[in-house]
Amino acid sequence: MTDRWSSGSKERGEKTMLPSSLNDPNDLSLRHVERDVVIPSRVVERVKKEKCTAEYEQLDKCMSQFGFSRIWRCYKARDTLNNCLLRWYYDPDFVQECTVEYLNDRSEYRRTGRMSERLRQQKGAEAIASMENARARSRYKMSSGRVVKSLAERATEMLKKSPRISLKNLKDNPGARTRGRQVRSKHNKAGQSHKELQVGAKPPLGWIYGDFYRPWTRIWPGEPYNKNAHVRREYPPLSLLELQRFIDLGWIDVSEPIDLTTLCNTMQYRCDPFRRQFGVRLTEEGADCFVAKVNIEVQWTNEVTIAAIERNGGVITTAYYDPISLIALTNPLKFFEKGEPIPKRGFPPVGLMKYYLSAKNRGYLADPKQVRLERVESGQKFGFEPPDADSIDNDPLLSMRKDPLQIFFGLEPGWVVNLRDEVVLKPTDPTLISYYNS
Repeated sequence: MTDRWSSGSKERGEKTMLPSSLNDPNDLSLRHVERDVVIPSRVVERVKKEKCTAEYEQLDKCMSQFGFSRIWRCYKARDTLNNCLLRWYYDPDFVQECTVEYLNDRSEYRRTGRMSERLRQQKGAEAIASMENARARSRYKMSSGRVVKSLAERATEMLKKSPRISLKNLKDNPGARTRGRQVRSKHNKAGQSHKELQVGAKPPLGWIYGDFYRPWTRIWPGEPYNKNAHVRREYPPLSLLELQRFIDLGWIDVSEPIDLTTLCNTMQYRCDPFRRQFGVRLTEEGADCFVAKVNIEVQWTNEVTIAAIERNGGVITTAYYDPISLIALTNPLKFFEKGEPIPKRGFPPVGLMKYYLSAKNRGYLADPKQVRLERVESGQKFGFEPPDADSIDNDPLLSMRKDPLQIFFGLEPGWVVNLRDEVVLKPTDPTLISYYNS
């Protein structure tokens, strides 16, 4: 059987064998370090030291391709190593140096379970391929020409070599998306047993018995009643009867204009912008018993409600507030405590622009002349005398209006309210003034 250290020359057709003394197990020679990376590393060092240019270039090329532990797979590297070993085998200093280093490394590993400092610091060396422990071998294995690097260093190198980050090469982190547990249809009963559902347990609203995977809106998508319910704007209702009750109990002062802030301060009406609630919807319930003269601003209403307000000589306006403005409007105290400037009110989206431009709906963007004509028409339709336009303009209460960019009565966009010192800070920079007024 051919020895592993033997090499064959294709050109000469002859084989060169190492001396037979290597087969002696008691001989402290290079045979004891056959599988260790000390041999190729020492050979490379000596080749480099003696300036054997051809051998060094050949070994360097093979090592960069295979590494130290697999360098024997390259027949060119085997030829070069065997020739060098045969040349220096009888050099006692070289043999003793390799043998002592190997024995020291082996004893240290058996004693501590760790690699020696020399092997760890050795450039381009693969860590102790001769260790019988597979766990240690896989743990300390190094690739040729590279030192073991951390995950962050490898990721940084990969990013340096990779193309620019785009949607094509992005993906989620491991574990960012988890697949839901597959449930059988017979187990999908909304937490109820089969008998409970038969006896009297009812499914949640929007669901039907027998299919707890999909609500009605997904079973019958052609029904427009619940279509896009999760993205619709919601306007919590407030009836004229409740509004009259708030006024009678003294929770609302009719000598001041009424807006969403006034209604939320009563603690009897709630509007949450984080639930896609965009303001108050004034309904006609109690229109016959509503007798207050008010200047009120709402977000949504109908023709009957408008007539009930104007019948008593009052004024009603429908106005739109964007979500950021609604957060400040529904809880002014919390907003002022942040110390932020009052933002500009946003304009309605395209789908709502027609509603707030209509004088029939008393939109805040409508033409005032058209609003006067609609008041007269509404009075003729519902049988009451509309308020005079001049009397409305001369009344300090009824003539109060908000600018389309304004959120609070008496406070302009860009102002900062200091509650602690009870002062209002106004911007003086022309750039800020131009921004908040445009």
